[in-house]
Amino acid sequence: IPWYEWPKFHRHTGEGRIGVQFQHGLDATKVFAINRLLVIEPRERTGDSRRARAGKVHTKLQIRTGSDSKRKPTWTHFGVVLHRRFEPGTRLKWAWVQRKPIGTRWRYEFCTMITVPNEVATRVSPVVAVDLGWRRIEDGLRAGYWVDETGAHDEFKLPLELAQKMAHARSIESIRKNLFNEFRERLIAWICKQERLPEWFTKWARTISEWRSPDRLYRFCLRWQRERFAGDEEMFDASPEWQAWRQNRHNERPPIVHVAEWLPQDCHLHNWTENETDKVIARRQSIYRKWAKDLGTMYGTIVLEAFDLQKIGHRNNEQTKQERIAARNRHIVAPGQFRNPIKSASQQRGASIVERPAAYTTMTCHACGCVEEFDAATKIEHTCSGCGTTWDQDYNACMNLLASAKEMRDHTGALAGDKTNGNGELGTNGKRKRALKWNRRKDRSQGTP
Repeated sequence: IPWYEWPKFHRHTGEGRIGVQFQHGLDATKVFAINRLLVIEPRERTGDSRRARAGKVHTKLQIRTGSDSKRKPTWTHFGVVLHRRFEPGTRLKWAWVQRKPIGTRWRYEFCTMITVPNEVATRVSPVVAVDLGWRRIEDGLRAGYWVDETGAHDEFKLPLELAQKMAHARSIESIRKNLFNEFRERLIAWICKQERLPEWFTKWARTISEWRSPDRLYRFCLRWQRERFAGDEEMFDASPEWQAWRQNRHNERPPIVHVAEWLPQDCHLHNWTENETDKVIARRQSIYRKWAKDLGTMYGTIVLEAFDLQKIGHRNNEQTKQERIAARNRHIVAPGQFRNPIKSASQQRGASIVERPAAYTTMTCHACGCVEEFDAATKIEHTCSGCGTTWDQDYNACMNLLASAKEMRDHTGALAGDKTNGNGELGTNGKRKRALKWNRRKDRSQGTP
């Protein structure tokens, strides 16, 4: 069994969620009235603050977390900021509050799972091919390319600012790790000079020379801060120079020598890195959702490449410089975070997803069918040796995906994934699967084999 298929066990670090489920769905507007599971206090957008102008509402949330001995509900209360309205006709299936760490702080988020009525989409063309990627271009990052049956085509381009902010976050993390390495060496030297140390201290610091994570040293120092012992003032307490610099930060920062100096600095750098990364991810996700909505609204069938993104992301210890740059771009673009909204948006809007094999879609010339062997990572355009056509390799991959989908439609009469309802309209795979599931359950209840 390869190492990446081993079972993974995650240590509990305090994150989690509490939630409620509505079995048959609840009219989303009724969460503002009294019900047994979830209540949101109704409030209108008032005032001229920036939050009010952005359409956000600060209100209170009550979510049921259990029952007392008399079977009366017990409620947990939260203050929430609603970013979006519940549209008429939507039904609430799940609602939960989740807690996740951002640096050394906790963030609480209120999330819902809703079903929306299928929209009648005005489609420019019934079929569009989308090729996902992570290529660095002059003015941004190309997250994908699309071509439809009418010949219209364009690229999905993330702004260069996202890559710059992610590079800034990596630089902050690099500074943090350098401070960690320097302070760890000073701490090891101090420990070696001590003759008597507490038992817990000796047990924790036994392998400190092999530590590679600043978080591990941070947890160790937090316990040290709670359980101070005699003789640790030399290593723990901050120096007068450091205390003076904390009062006036315009001067040059003195070197970090003591625990009381390293702890707040490491916490600051850790929170800074996590906040910068979190803002980049949130903005990227917002852009992907808008693109996915446009695709699901304009087209009836979306053709994607069928490949496992997880296997592509496996790290090789002997990577070249070019491979490391490509892996960094793939981490920023995160094509899987784009593919999931496309599938979700297409399901909500009645479009179908068709996945075709990704092998040789970039290397095969769409004009003559000649298979070209070239380094796709070094240049974005290629001239075919068979017919002399010069094409963008992502455009070429989309054209091959379209041709593959048309060949399937001509052979079978419909694209894989196309489902129609009783009115002859295009439906979704999810609806068909749910219908089959309930029909089987109905047959079992009636004793039908």
